[in-house]
Amino acid sequence: TANLTPTFGSTNGAQLVDVYVSQPGAASTSTASSYPGMNYSTVTPWSRLIEAQGFGNNRFVDASGTSVGGVTVGANAVSRYITFSVDKAALGGTPTSGWAFTVALTGQDGTHGFDQTRSFSATAGDYSFGVCATVSSSALCSADPNTVPKVMDTIVPPGVSQSTELNYTAGPVRLAAVVVP
Repeated sequence: TANLTPTFGSTNGAQLVDVYVSQPGAASTSTASSYPGMNYSTVTPWSRLIEAQGFGNNRFVDASGTSVGGVTVGANAVSRYITFSVDKAALGGTPTSGWAFTVALTGQDGTHGFDQTRSFSATAGDYSFGVCATVSSSALCSADPNTVPKVMDTIVPPGVSQSTELNYTAGPVRLAAVVVP
């Protein structure tokens, strides 16, 4: 990340990272985002979700939302890395060729909303992200802030443009996975 300055006492800078794990042949899968209000889904069905939150409440769940274990999280302001780990057996084994990972990064708001995410407004507020830097009549800037995907960054597979993938004016946003070769 560009900045991991401790925020309100959180060493990971109040980031919220979702990693959707797609294991080939998994019995139960989903394409839903971590929370309904995230305004995106995944292209590749996932069987495990690992969520590292800046203010605790980390989650490691299966596709039905049932906890499958704990998440150990660490952050380093110098390297700007957030690291987290889960039990390999609970993950479904060691990731090998064919496994896929979809990653979404957003900001956490540990006091507002059921989904623990920072809200969006037309322009940035004290505790909200701005859809645009200034007021504009462009399609991107005039969209209802409550409908834009709550994604500040994502890792896209080769050949996929992040700006195209996150363009909410082109239809529902679906995040693509990066597949292990």
